[in-house]
Amino acid sequence: MNQPDRQTGDRSSGHLAASYVAVLRRPTYCVRRPYLTFREFPGSPTSYTRTRQQLRHDLEAAYPDLIAGIEEEQPSRFSNDYVREHIDGKRKRAFAGYMPVLLRGQTRLGGRLVTVVGRTHVSGGARNWVVEEDSLPATNAGGATASYWAERLQLYGWLFEQTFGVAPIRLSVGISFTPRYIRLEYDGGRSARKTLKSLWRLVTADEEPWTPVGKSKCKECVFRERCAQTATAAGDISLVAQELAWAEAFHDAGIETAADLLQHDESSLAEIELRVNGEPRLVGPKRSQALLARARIAASGKPEWRRRPVVPESHQYAMFDIEDYRGAVYLWGLQVFGDRQGEYLGRLGNLFSDPYLLMGLRGRINGRGWTGFLTTCQTVFREYGDIPFVHYGAHERSTLRRYVERFGDPRRIASRVERNLLDLLPIVKGSVTLPEYGLKYVERVAGFSRGHPEFDARWAEALLKTADGVVSKLRWAKRQRGSDREGLLGAMGEVQAQVEQIPTYNEDDLKATWTVLCWLRAQSAPPDS
Repeated sequence: MNQPDRQTGDRSSGHLAASYVAVLRRPTYCVRRPYLTFREFPGSPTSYTRTRQQLRHDLEAAYPDLIAGIEEEQPSRFSNDYVREHIDGKRKRAFAGYMPVLLRGQTRLGGRLVTVVGRTHVSGGARNWVVEEDSLPATNAGGATASYWAERLQLYGWLFEQTFGVAPIRLSVGISFTPRYIRLEYDGGRSARKTLKSLWRLVTADEEPWTPVGKSKCKECVFRERCAQTATAAGDISLVAQELAWAEAFHDAGIETAADLLQHDESSLAEIELRVNGEPRLVGPKRSQALLARARIAASGKPEWRRRPVVPESHQYAMFDIEDYRGAVYLWGLQVFGDRQGEYLGRLGNLFSDPYLLMGLRGRINGRGWTGFLTTCQTVFREYGDIPFVHYGAHERSTLRRYVERFGDPRRIASRVERNLLDLLPIVKGSVTLPEYGLKYVERVAGFSRGHPEFDARWAEALLKTADGVVSKLRWAKRQRGSDREGLLGAMGEVQAQVEQIPTYNEDDLKATWTVLCWLRAQSAPPDS
C-alpha cells in the first residue's frame, strides 16, 4: 500500500501528506484507509509485502554489494537546490533528467492553515519544468486509474508551484514499457485545492467512516484484518450482501447489519427498493432468499444446506491444482486420493539452472512442464483408470485449454483429462449457502486445517518476483568485469531454497480440495433446518 511521504499527518498542528491521495485510492478506493492512516492505527503487511521485505533484508545482509539492483533504490537526496539554482538563473544549462524533489505548500482547510508535504520528480531547466510521476501499467491506463493520476499530478503540480514559485508547464506520467505518456496541463491549483479539502474532511472526521469490506477490495490493504474483525463483530451488512454496491445501498437505507435484515421476511425484503449505483432496484425474491439465508448463517455460524450435493462416485480421485506466474504454469500439482492414496506428483525444478523455467518466470509460456504433466496424467490413467480430476474453480479447465491450443495434444491425454474434470465450486454453490465460496473459506467449514497457513498465492508470487530480480542481476553481472558472480550465485541458491517451499503450499491446496470433496460426499441429505 502507498505510504505517506514524510508523516502520517497531524490534526492539531495542521499537517497533511500529499500521498494521501494514493492512500485513498490504492490498492482500491476506500474512505476508511486515510482516516486510519492519519491516526496511526497499526496495520499488518500482506503476505506479498512481508515476504518481499524479508527476502530483501536477508539477501542484503548476506550480499550487500550484489542485491542493490533487485529493486529500485530510493533517491539518497533531493534536488531542490539544483532546481532552485536553475530557476534563479545560476545554472544556464538546461537539464532534462529525472530529479527527486521535496515539496511543501500551505492552504486553508476547515478554517485552519494546513501545511502539505510531498515528494515527486521533475525534469526541465530555467523556468520550464515538468512534474513527472512514476510509470503506470499499460493495462491500467484508462478509466478510474487515469482519473486518479490526473488528481495526483494536479496536486503535485500545485505543490511544485508553492515550493518554487513557478508553475509547471506540464504534468506527465509514463505508461510502462511503451513510449506513451499521459500528459496534462496544470490548472493553476483548482483541482489540487478541491482534492485537499476532500482529504482533510476524511482524515479529520469525528467518527470512523463506514465503507463495505470485501475479499477482493480489501485483500491488499494493511488494515484488512482490523476491518474484517470489526465487520464480523458488528455483523456488518457487507458480509451478507457480498456485492459492494448492494451493501452500500442497504447501508444508505438504514439496513446496516445482518440482524437488521432478519427483521424482514422474504416477501417484505423482496419489495424494498434501493438505489444501487445510482439506479432504483428492487431487492426481488431471489436475492431476498439468498440474503436472509446468509444472514441466518452469520447469526448461527452454521452452513445452510439447500439440496443434496451430487458428486460422481469413484474409488479414486485425482486432486488437480495449477500454480502459475504471469500466465505461465510453473507447477502442475496432482495427487490421487481415495482407497489407495498416491504420492504427490507435482515437481518444481531449479528456477536458475533450467532455462525453460526461467522463460516461465518471465511470463513466457513454454512447453517443458506441459509435456511432463501429460506424461504424469498418462501414468495416472494407466494405474487408476478414468478417475475424476477434481479441482476448485474454472482456472484449471481454462488453463488446460490454453495449453492445448498452444502446444497441442497429440496423444489426446489432455482431452481425456478435460472429460474427467470435476469442478467442486459449482457443486458447493448449488448445494449449500455460505457467506463466501473461496477455497480458503470452504475448506475451514469442511474441517481442514493447513499445515502452513502462512503460505498463499501472494506469498508464492513474492518469491518468484524476487527470483526474477536475482535473474536480472545475474544477467547484469555477466556483462560487468570484476563482478562477484560467486556471491550472486550464493544469493540465487538462497532464493531457490525459499522457492522450493511452493510445492508444500500446492500440496496443502490438494489436501484441502480432497477434504471439501469428502465433506460434500458425506452430505447424503440436507440436515433439518
